[in-house]
Amino acid sequence: VGIDPVIPILNMIKDENAVVVIKFDGERNFNTKNESGPFTVLISNGKLKDNYIKYELWSLEEAVIKAIIEYSDLFWKI
Repeated sequence: VGIDPVIPILNMIKDENAVVVIKFDGERNFNTKNESGPFTVLISNGKLKDNYIKYELWSLEEAVIKAIIEYSDLFWKI
């Protein structure tokens, strides 16, 4: 499915003056499952001020969803 269904949610976060970064890291070793995977999702600034939310995982979809859930738990109280 990919992350297309949650792009509107990432835009909502961006609209709250946050920065949303999705990184594909080709320098990480794909043959060894170390603790951090090749996909990084970072949310910073805006309501987070000097804090940030960051996930480095082996699944892009999982990293995006975890970041959105953490942000929403902090600020949207849904």
